[in-house]
Amino acid sequence: MANVLIVEDEPIAAWNIREALEQLGHQIVDEVTSGQQAIDTARLIRPDLVLMDIRLTGEIDGIEAAETIQGHLSIPVIFLTAYADEMTVQRAIATSPFGYIVKPFRWRELQTSIEIALHRHRQEKHLESAESQLLTTLESLGDGTVTTDSEGLVNFLNPVAEVLTGWSRQTAIGQPVEAVLVLLEAQTEIQAKIEPHLLRQALQRSGGWPLSQDCLLQTRQGTTRYISISAASIRDQPGRLLGGVLVFRDITERKQLEQRLRQQAEREQILSTIALAIRQSLNLEVVLKTTTEAVQQLLQVNRVIIYRLEPDGSGSVIAESLAGDYTSMQDVVLHDPCLTAPLCLEKYRSGYVQAIADLQTAGLSDCYLALLEPFQVRAHLVVPILTRQQQLWGLLVAQQCVAPRSWQGMEIDLMQQISLQVGIAIQQSQLYEQSRRQAHQEALLNEIVQAIRTSLNLDQVLHQTAERLISAFAVSRSVIRLGRDTDDSFVYSVSQAASDVEVLSDKTMPITDNPLVQALFEREAVVAIADVAAADWLRSLQPYFQRNGIQAWLGIAIRFEGKVRGMLCLQQCDRTRTWLDDEAQLATRVADQLAVTIQQVELYRRLHRANQELNRLAHLDGLTQVANRRFFDEYLETEFRRQRRYNTCLTLILCDVDHFKQFNDTYGHLAGDDCLRAIAQTLSQVLKRPGDLLARYGGEEFAIVLPDTPLEGAIALAENILTAIRQLQIAVTETGPLAQVTVSLGIASLDIIPTDAPAGLILAADQALYLAKAQGRNRYCLPFQPQSEELKPSV
Repeated sequence: MANVLIVEDEPIAAWNIREALEQLGHQIVDEVTSGQQAIDTARLIRPDLVLMDIRLTGEIDGIEAAETIQGHLSIPVIFLTAYADEMTVQRAIATSPFGYIVKPFRWRELQTSIEIALHRHRQEKHLESAESQLLTTLESLGDGTVTTDSEGLVNFLNPVAEVLTGWSRQTAIGQPVEAVLVLLEAQTEIQAKIEPHLLRQALQRSGGWPLSQDCLLQTRQGTTRYISISAASIRDQPGRLLGGVLVFRDITERKQLEQRLRQQAEREQILSTIALAIRQSLNLEVVLKTTTEAVQQLLQVNRVIIYRLEPDGSGSVIAESLAGDYTSMQDVVLHDPCLTAPLCLEKYRSGYVQAIADLQTAGLSDCYLALLEPFQVRAHLVVPILTRQQQLWGLLVAQQCVAPRSWQGMEIDLMQQISLQVGIAIQQSQLYEQSRRQAHQEALLNEIVQAIRTSLNLDQVLHQTAERLISAFAVSRSVIRLGRDTDDSFVYSVSQAASDVEVLSDKTMPITDNPLVQALFEREAVVAIADVAAADWLRSLQPYFQRNGIQAWLGIAIRFEGKVRGMLCLQQCDRTRTWLDDEAQLATRVADQLAVTIQQVELYRRLHRANQELNRLAHLDGLTQVANRRFFDEYLETEFRRQRRYNTCLTLILCDVDHFKQFNDTYGHLAGDDCLRAIAQTLSQVLKRPGDLLARYGGEEFAIVLPDTPLEGAIALAENILTAIRQLQIAVTETGPLAQVTVSLGIASLDIIPTDAPAGLILAADQALYLAKAQGRNRYCLPFQPQSEELKPSV
């Protein structure tokens, strides 16, 4: 039986209710007449049931009191009323009463209502307890759990689901399930192939249904995590759909472990690939290219390079793998001033690794940032490449462009292992290159000897020899100088240089007071200097070495029958170098062959000069005793071809006697002949080199061919000619404004005249002569006259 609280403001009605309840075996805990009393008594006594009259006097009627008692105290209430309007009835129904009895009532009706109310109350209490247990269970689960109603709207999230989704329970409730659970396909991170309608279908299926064992859950904040997820529908006993439940688990750590294992396998595969490339190929270029491509693919970076480091801190990118539309660094020469610091180099020799996630915030020097800025580098990982005896050969560099990147320990370890393999490959390649170089040197020596024996053109032989020495010795520059130990300086020089090195511009070098040359001439062995800067006995030559970038030097005197005829030297400009014994022997053999060739060429030149003299006598102008027009044409043609073949200088001067007609009219033709002879003799005296040719071009015109003479030399010669002719002081007329004989000169040089034939040079000189005449005579002109230069008249 139940403990009942009666709330009735009519005493007779209250007495009848009490009598009926007592007859039915119930215990009356109290009787009150107002709503407030009902609330206070129920809160104090906690009865099992309240019989409540709807209409009560006072501020609180029965409906309001029932609402408070049921809502706050969870005590069932049965309404008692004799009559109620529609509005009151609706208010009563809204409070969800446990019963509604109309007065007057029968006892059985009252008993039934009480039993039903108590039974319903016990069932609801049991349901609340079950729900509480279920809620506690769901909230304590280690997996995320989301439940929905039959419409797919979220009605529950457990704490794990709140953490995993980033949604709070209050915010998520009432939201579509696909808005809370945003699933992405794991490989592409695009909206999942598990479309929203598939998610709802899974919730409506009977029994459990695994949605995915490998997908990404995007949180409300936009981050992602790997999950496995399954769904099941919730149905009542007849099978009607009430809602659904989704259970998902965070498998991010498992996926990360799988990724680490996969990366480890890929790393081992890359190391195996590189090791295989080293075993299968001695071509260092192939090995380095394979390395950069494999590393770039594994690390998924924008660029991987191998940087060949030089002792002065400069270097170049000799291998690159590039992904994306970024500026290539292949073959780019870079100079990092930081690398020249001994401390920095020592750090890399000790295995220092530079891993920078963001260059812009790493506090690097401005010059270093400027060095990398053109290549869009934002983050990089730099590992040294070391060869035997911890020699720093270069750097293996992984670069991320545009965006920062944090480098993982496994990535650093991988780069170090790969650089070790690359160092082994470099050592093997160096040994192979040494053997190949020796064979190549022997083959090139045979070529040099063959060229020397088959040609008497000394200039050609020396140029070919100097050129072949570059590749035979892998040096920066080769120089052959001719001269005797009794001379003050070398009289002739040939220089060849590698593609990235300037050829020596000096054509001569002092012999006297030159400690290096004196050392060569005093000994018959090779003089080899590994580091010229460290040679104190060459202190006076340090400016020369620095100006020409020479760091290492090897030389030997060229001797024939014990007499010095010149010297051969090799220069290394990109590094210091320890010269090998086989290199010294090869240089000695080349010098011996050159000595024989020089002697043969000198004998040939003597014979050639004798023949030239006979030729000259056969081609003289009868009046002036200088070369005639025919010989001039032949000589100009010959020198023009030589200039084209050897790229030497060639200049032509046309000389015309000014006002010669007036001279003849005044003094007669015999005096005119004497005048021409005097001018020819004067011109011959001005020309000092045996290779220069003076010819009578026609009438009062002379032509001067100047082989191996640049434009500047021809201009100097023209000024001397003007002075010399003026000093003759030959009067043009006995009276009048023309005081003495002068000449006009037209100069044309292949330095400034692009022409394929001697006639083009003659035409240019003739045009220049015309300009000199037009400008007032007694001067020289070029085919064109720069505005910044004044004409050179006779003073």
